[in-house]
Amino acid sequence: IGTLVIRRSLTGGFPLGFATGMGAAVADGLYGALAALGFAALAPLLASMDVPLRLVGSAVLLWLAYGIARAPVAMVEQQGAAPAALSRAFASTFVLTLINPTTILMFAALFAARAVADTPVLAAVMAAGVFLGSTLWWLTLAGLVGSVRRWLRPGWLVWINRTSAAILTLFAVSALVGLL
Repeated sequence: IGTLVIRRSLTGGFPLGFATGMGAAVADGLYGALAALGFAALAPLLASMDVPLRLVGSAVLLWLAYGIARAPVAMVEQQGAAPAALSRAFASTFVLTLINPTTILMFAALFAARAVADTPVLAAVMAAGVFLGSTLWWLTLAGLVGSVRRWLRPGWLVWINRTSAAILTLFAVSALVGLL
């Protein structure tokens, strides 16, 4: 997700990078809420779905890598990306985070450890903490990277696209190798 936030912040500016990060933050907040509410029964179910989730997640990562590798090198003006692009950026990382085996296993560990809030208020505070922490991270990353983009020449974007595509491909292959 970090690779996507960095690339989209460089090519589309802060709004596109932040929308990308917010998809992950909302998914993290959702999992955080489930953990805080003590949905321990979900841990075995999520763990049993590891193989299909890795397959789907790897396919999505490979699809994103292919799209990035083939994308024309262009930077969106600082005014920002179109609302449809922002929605797609949000939705893609929301889904990627929901099906990410690492994210699922991390929150499944919280489920299994019964990191349960004693009261509904504490559950809400825990879920909000997960969401706000994630939001702050993506805000910082997208903001820093988005501010650097004005110094980049288009030639750099070719290498950024290739590197981003390679990193996403490596993550996909790593997830598939983990199935062996």
